[in-house]
Amino acid sequence: MRGCLFILCCGLFAVPQRRITGNPRFFMETTSQNKDFLSLPIPSLPATEVFKLRSKLMGLSTLSDVFTVGVVLLSRHEDYSERWYLELVNLLERYDRLDLLT
Repeated sequence: MRGCLFILCCGLFAVPQRRITGNPRFFMETTSQNKDFLSLPIPSLPATEVFKLRSKLMGLSTLSDVFTVGVVLLSRHEDYSERWYLELVNLLERYDRLDLLT
């Protein structure tokens, strides 16, 4: 009985290899749009005014500045907030670039 349940569970969660390799989001493929958004000025990004203001107070003008300085160092800045970080994660998720946080 346990063997049958194990096979059933494995069958439910198994994903065919062809489906994984055919999904561009799985490998976080970058397009020119995804690369270019790092150099866009933060005020032109689809973000809240709070995110834009905190970025300005921290001396950031583009998202590439965020990764040049590093999120760990920015987290020690007095104008850093968890809300700012969550909005950064949301922006990166929109452009399929969450890999930049690792």
